Amino acid sequence: MFKFSVDSRKWHISIERSSSVHASNLNIKAPEDSPNTDGIRIQHSTNVTISSSTIKTGDDCIGIGDGSKYININRILCGPGHGISIGSLGENGRSETVEYVTVRRASFYTTENGVRIKTWQGGHGYARHIRFEHISFSRVIRPIIIDQYNCPPYQHCKNYSTAVEVSNILYNDLKGTTSGEIAVELLCSESVPCKNIRMKDIQLDYGINEIMADRSFHIAMYPWFALGHITPYVHMANKLAERGHKISFFLPAKTQHKVEAFNLHPHLITFIPIMVPHVDGLPLGAETTNDVPFPLHPLIMTAMDLTEPDIEAYLRQLKPHFAFYDFTCWLPALTRRLGIKSVVYCIISSATIGYLLCPARKTLEKGMTGSDLLEPPQGFPSSSIKLRAHEAQALAAVTTMDYGSGLSFAERQLMSLSDCDVIGFKTCREIEGPYGEYIGSQFGKPVIFAGPVVPNPPKIALEKQWEKLLSKFQPKTVIFCAFGSECVLKKDQFQELVLGLELTGLPFLVALKPPMGAETIESALPEGFQERLKGRGILYGGWVPQQLILRHRSVGYFVTHCGSGSLAEAMVSDCQLVLLPHVGDQIINARLMAGDLKIGVEVEKGDEDGVFTKYDVCKAVRTLMDHANELGKEVRTNHAQWKEFLLKPGLENSYMDDFVMQLQALV
Repeated sequence: MFKFSVDSRKWHISIERSSSVHASNLNIKAPEDSPNTDGIRIQHSTNVTISSSTIKTGDDCIGIGDGSKYININRILCGPGHGISIGSLGENGRSETVEYVTVRRASFYTTENGVRIKTWQGGHGYARHIRFEHISFSRVIRPIIIDQYNCPPYQHCKNYSTAVEVSNILYNDLKGTTSGEIAVELLCSESVPCKNIRMKDIQLDYGINEIMADRSFHIAMYPWFALGHITPYVHMANKLAERGHKISFFLPAKTQHKVEAFNLHPHLITFIPIMVPHVDGLPLGAETTNDVPFPLHPLIMTAMDLTEPDIEAYLRQLKPHFAFYDFTCWLPALTRRLGIKSVVYCIISSATIGYLLCPARKTLEKGMTGSDLLEPPQGFPSSSIKLRAHEAQALAAVTTMDYGSGLSFAERQLMSLSDCDVIGFKTCREIEGPYGEYIGSQFGKPVIFAGPVVPNPPKIALEKQWEKLLSKFQPKTVIFCAFGSECVLKKDQFQELVLGLELTGLPFLVALKPPMGAETIESALPEGFQERLKGRGILYGGWVPQQLILRHRSVGYFVTHCGSGSLAEAMVSDCQLVLLPHVGDQIINARLMAGDLKIGVEVEKGDEDGVFTKYDVCKAVRTLMDHANELGKEVRTNHAQWKEFLLKPGLENSYMDDFVMQLQALV
């Protein structure tokens, strides 16, 4: 659960006279112009760890005061505010101390200060053994400060002969941009000077536009031939192009027209069509997983493997700095020969990869069974992710099946993650930070988070046919059900689904592929269903503009298969989430949403057979409809808070700026 604190009159969280405190996944917010609203204040405490949190205040994001020892600050997003401060120490001649503080992997966005040590003149004591490492700044006025001459504003302070000693301070790998002319300010006392201040790998640039112009780079992208992967890669390409970077995007020739409208920067993003070789067993003209049923997906992968000579020729010609990929496990060896950095940019959640595909699962090498997956791998972060028997069996079968060119899906992913230069995830630390860190430790690779990468709101209006159909219903009453472009239900489960929606008594729009064995969605409906639901139930067997429908005022509920793209769109909408996962990573995504984050209600299924009934569907929806239901209230509250967090001004920019800076560090 993510913990929120909003608009406290003073400090949001005070840790005082405490020991062995661990806090994570905090979201603290106060107005930028509110004085003395520190996010977290630590005093007279030892062994305190603050991690994976976002703090936006009018004062210090974190203030570390007298008597603090063995303090660990890790993965903090700070901004706006006054940064992370040690002090102030020694006011009114007091003897005050701070020691053994580590601040790592913090990101500062448009803050007044970055990392600061401040002490009063005339004080006594020390601030020592302090480490600031792997920190990024985006438009911070004063990124690095030591000030032993702290003095009240607008007062002339006497220069005392005593001061709080500042010693053994390390600044290592601090990078980013400053909006002030003085990036590093060391104001050390003449009588008690700073000692052993070490700086290593500091790179701070003045002005954001200049750095973007001077340091733009070229990225090649080659995602798995599935629209559910290609489309998120296009969204990521747009975010990088906004920062002046050039993208060469390889994709199947006949697929280009399907995503061309999403290219918001055609002067920087170039689609390069790839001819997909024919493989025996594939229908003629098949290019992506959308063109074939699931059992033929490995043949699409085999065809993609056969494009290696063409990709090598393009990369030799284009000479990009980076190559982004996901399933083409042969790409890192190729890019290494060409001097190109390889980035596994994962659309699959880090929770899924961490649970299923890490080296800690020794059974991956000899073949994994369902019983192996009933327990998480050794060292996996504590969470609510648990698999049912039928899910474990299905996931074991998928990960060990041949997935093209004689390699299993697990072998492909292990090779991709083991051989790359860096692993990137389309998510936030606040949502999946512990899982990303676990993967980094398992593979010995740097892991960077791109943030939510929420698609920009469509600039077009909803088509008239959908607007007319939806507008006749009251606000927040329509249930929208969509399962992506590949999910095909069995006929009996399709019927249970629509009958369950009927039982809710609410209007609904169902946009699904026809179930197995049916030519059309209408032919698969239960007898008498259309007559009973005329005017209340809308069923459609083709593509619909999901993002626009989720934003429509009449839509209040979203029954989703828990694909990562659908969840990203849903989390920033006002629709309440009903989770009905189908296959693969959707299962673990559902546990993450319903368990860790508690922002959706999952439809119950049989533990052994995975079958749901119409009553299970109705129960999940009604849990969210019932404003007196405690679980429903908790889920609605959490969803509203997460939506606010994900749409927070500056959040996505901060993540993307940090992502880019970490890529720049590689070259």
